[in-house]
Amino acid sequence: MRRLFCTITGAVLCATVFVGVAPSPGLARTTYLRYQANWSGLHVADFTLGFDDEKGRYVNTFHLVTRGLLGWFTRFDIAATATGLHQSPPGNDAAATYTAQEYRVDYTTKNALRWIKITFSAPHAPAHARKGSRPLPGHPGKIENKAADKDIPARLRTDVTDPLSALSQLIEGVREHLSGGPANFSIAVFDGKRRLDLKARYLGPITRTIMEKKYPAYRLRVETVPIMGFKKSHKILWDGATFDLYLSRDDLRIMQIVPIRHGPVLGPVLTLERTCSQPCPLPKAD
Repeated sequence: MRRLFCTITGAVLCATVFVGVAPSPGLARTTYLRYQANWSGLHVADFTLGFDDEKGRYVNTFHLVTRGLLGWFTRFDIAATATGLHQSPPGNDAAATYTAQEYRVDYTTKNALRWIKITFSAPHAPAHARKGSRPLPGHPGKIENKAADKDIPARLRTDVTDPLSALSQLIEGVREHLSGGPANFSIAVFDGKRRLDLKARYLGPITRTIMEKKYPAYRLRVETVPIMGFKKSHKILWDGATFDLYLSRDDLRIMQIVPIRHGPVLGPVLTLERTCSQPCPLPKAD
């Protein structure tokens, strides 16, 4: 289950593209997407992404539930929300910036409800994170609410973003590159307990076959670099983990994420299932 979640979150965070033609309009300001995760032909998870960006503020959302045998064993359910400010210089949308203000993730395990919250108090100031838990009815345990960032020094929590805000920043990086910015770049991410960098490298346009249908796409290879806060067993998964992302040439939607290297065993393939006019519902359990 940890490998599945690491693969999904690591891959979903990494989305950018390079193309030497006129700029794409990119994702609509409000976009809702639903994906399916399959591992060696088995359906193991469903998850949704939401991007709501209006009047200088944004709200990004993520919701995942495990399915099939994995769901039966883990009963894992996780939802996250990121909020912040979106600013563009007059007449220059390609130079837009996303400034994270708050991030919260809530997840359910077999025994407890757990959460992590990050507060970004001011630009160039360190982010602060807290974590907590509450046992599920009938399970032992106690309610907790304590600092989560004590192992990450303040300098490594400064000028960082959260996992969901990173998605918006990476998509904006596309527009900036198409206006003459760099093709390759990295982004510093803090998830409340761990610091990592994402390094992206453009591999060119491609025609990608997904579910027996061909799509014009851009291909990007993204590598994760653990910085601090990883357990030894988790660092093996994250150190040099590499994913190929296939993005639609029409609107930069992430169409598919394929693990190339992720520890000793590859994780699931993540495929876009549908686009919705409002927040996508997760399908009912099998």
